[in-house]
Formats: sequence, C-alpha cells, structure tokens
Amino acid sequence: MTVENISKRAGFETIQLYIRDHHAQISRPVKELIQFQKIWFEPNQQKSVVFKLDVNDLSYTLSDGTSVYDVGVFSLMVGTSSVDYLKAEFELI
Repeated sequence: MTVENISKRAGFETIQLYIRDHHAQISRPVKELIQFQKIWFEPNQQKSVVFKLDVNDLSYTLSDGTSVYDVGVFSLMVGTSSVDYLKAEFELI
C-alpha cells in the first residue's frame, strides 16, 4: 500500500497490520495485531509499505499446545490504528 504524509511536518508513523480469522476452532480476537512498521516521513512524502504473511501469521496454539491454522476467510486490516484502517478479505483453501 502507499502511505502519504499530507502534513508540513516530518515525523514517524506506525503502520499496523491486523488479522481476523473468521473460521477458527476457538474464539479468536476480532482484530489481532500481527505486524507493524514504524516509518519516517518527510513533509508530503509518499512511501510504499509491504507486509509479507506466512503460515505463522495465521497460526495459533490450542490448549494442548498444538499449533494450527484454519482454512476459510480471513480479514486483513491495515492502518495507523485499530480504528483507522483499510480492510480486505482473502480465503485460504
């Protein structure tokens, strides 16, 4: 995604990636922070931000210690906070 500092001041912005597993075997967070990047921006500067997911980002641990992941629909939310974000969905088959 492309992020832009539209202000006249330089500064850091933290871009956050949240995930939601819609078909988990157990109750899971509605928004689970899985990655973030703290990026320096000059005034009016645009930068591309890339997050790379792997199976570990989709996994969780059951009460018996088993690490699992689910097939089905996931929501990805990327933004500057847990309430200010863009959302997309994908299906793991």
